[in-house]
Amino acid sequence: MKAEIRIPENFQLYSSKGPLYSNFDTELNMDIANEILNKPLIAEFIAYHFHGLIWWNDKLGFWCVEVSQNNLYKSSYISEDLSSLIDEVQKIFGKD
Repeated sequence: MKAEIRIPENFQLYSSKGPLYSNFDTELNMDIANEILNKPLIAEFIAYHFHGLIWWNDKLGFWCVEVSQNNLYKSSYISEDLSSLIDEVQKIFGKD
């Protein structure tokens, strides 16, 4: 669901194993999801028409994503389930 939430300032990009999810290969990397869970880390959600940064919000108990297009912030979304979050963003911004 759409939410008024932004990436916490102290979070850092986790990038040692590639993106968490890419629309190019459509594989959710659960190793990365487990690495960033409960840590101040964000991981990339890469797509042709948008870019997302995903993190776990421990206070809310939700996965969160901040979506941008052409380096401009568009909106943020939250979900208890990571796959559902990815599906929702793809429905809004496209699977390509």
